[in-house]
Amino acid sequence: MGVLTMFPSSSDPDEAGIDYCRQYVAAQLAAGASPQQVLASFGVEAAEAATIGDAAEAAEGQAGEALVRRVLAQVRAVQDEALPRALMAAVHAGQTAEALALMEAGAPWDAIDSFGHSAGAIALRDGNTALLDALLEAGSSSVLWE
Repeated sequence: MGVLTMFPSSSDPDEAGIDYCRQYVAAQLAAGASPQQVLASFGVEAAEAATIGDAAEAAEGQAGEALVRRVLAQVRAVQDEALPRALMAAVHAGQTAEALALMEAGAPWDAIDSFGHSAGAIALRDGNTALLDALLEAGSSSVLWE
C-alpha cells in the first residue's frame, strides 16, 4: 500500500475522510491488528471495542466498514468536542504550555467556551502574548491554507 493521503482529489471532504479511514483500517487489519486493537488505538473504551470488534470479526468481509464508521465517530468526537474543551480549560487556567501542546495535537485555534469567548479573546484579556501569538499564527495559516 502506498502513502495514505487524508484528502485526496475529492470534492467531498467527508468522503475523502471515509476513504482515508477505509485505507487505514484495511492496512491495520492486513498488518495483523485485531478490530479491537484498531478501535483501542483510537481510544474507544475496551468493552465497546470488544463488542464492535467481535461483530466485525464475525462479519469478515464487512468488518472494515463497521470499524471505519466507529473510528470516524471517535475522531470527530475528539476533534469537535474533546480537544476544543481541553484547549479552553487550559486557556482559562493560564496553562500556556498545555494550550500550545493541545493546538499542536490538533485543537482548533478558533475554539470557544460555553459563554462564546474565544481562546484568543481570553489570551488577550489575560495578557498571554505567547498564546495569543500562537493562536493568531494558527488562524492566519488556516485562512491562507484555504
